[in-house]
Amino acid sequence: MATIDFSKLITSDQKTSVKRDEALARLADLRWQYETGGVIFAKGQMVSTSRESQAQIINLVQSLEAGLTEAPVLWKLQDKWVELSAGQINTMAKAVSAHVRHSFGAEKIVSDLVVAAKVPSKIDLAEKFETAYHSFES
Repeated sequence: MATIDFSKLITSDQKTSVKRDEALARLADLRWQYETGGVIFAKGQMVSTSRESQAQIINLVQSLEAGLTEAPVLWKLQDKWVELSAGQINTMAKAVSAHVRHSFGAEKIVSDLVVAAKVPSKIDLAEKFETAYHSFES
């Protein structure tokens, strides 16, 4: 007679845990894509929000504040070169900063939904993320 090793069985709680972890990983990737996918700046111009661009924008703001550089500054947006005043640079930095904060905020909101869900795989992550992201806009 064969014996069954019940310790090798996967419980429904374990399956749900795996599905939850998979959903959270997909959500983190969605946030990263959104965060680094760019944001619309003045007059509909797209600003890159790659991690490198985020760092360069912060560096530019700090350099202006420290007197290490002066405006206007030549800057490359996603599809063209522009000359930016100090005010425009600050506006761009604020737009990028808000976009990044909203991206992480949206991930947190949806993450909480995933963690609380009995069936995390049934959550439309993209739709929930989009709704959560826009909930931060004023």
